Amino acid sequence: MQIIKLSATESTNLYLKQLVLDTPVSDFTLVSCDEQTQGRGQVGNTWQSEPFKNLTLSVLKNFDALHVEDFFYLNCVVSLAIAKTLKDLSVGRVRVKWPNDIMAGNKKICGILIENLLQTGHIKKSIIGIGLNVNQESFNNLPSATSVLLQTGKEKDREEVLQILIKNLKECFTIYPVSKYEFLKKEYENLLFRRGTVSTFKDTHKKQFSAVILGVSLEGRLQLQLEDDSIKDYAFKEVQLCY
Repeated sequence: MQIIKLSATESTNLYLKQLVLDTPVSDFTLVSCDEQTQGRGQVGNTWQSEPFKNLTLSVLKNFDALHVEDFFYLNCVVSLAIAKTLKDLSVGRVRVKWPNDIMAGNKKICGILIENLLQTGHIKKSIIGIGLNVNQESFNNLPSATSVLLQTGKEKDREEVLQILIKNLKECFTIYPVSKYEFLKKEYENLLFRRGTVSTFKDTHKKQFSAVILGVSLEGRLQLQLEDDSIKDYAFKEVQLCY
């Protein structure tokens, strides 16, 4: 695989996307940088990362025919690969906070941003952005953030962490082809943050309510059991977990 290492860039996702548009790019081409000046999260959110402390990277995944409706398959594969990487690094209590955050205990340690390039109703290429907090010790105004160092008490070599992550990404895409999506979804659900626990949520009108996370649908919607025992599915940004 090709690995492109940059000292700084606005966004590894943007860099890789432009590369894909300009030239043929092979499967699992990876772009990483020491400093990302305009890192992005889901729906316009920003991703803050101290330079030279963490992993900020994007990986290209090519597909022959991945249906658009199976887009959440990608979140599941990548989440499981990152969870395995953190366990390999001795980080405990790793969970997935729907839809795109990886938690260590009650704190966020990694974020995922996946952008898809479509063709005739299929996902042909996916750019998988990953921001993994490795050696950062202080998170100004982000009390819910953590890092591998803070969780284990040990500083890690970022290159070694990168190689572990690459290995796990490749293995997870091999172990969980899209034909095994339903099995993969169950593995994802087993890692869901606060699954089976009464939690407080906020809807688009800022109204709070209590519910229990049951799982996710194949379309990636969060399935909640409400106080009246009814079950309702929520799309991303329709509901926010308060914690």
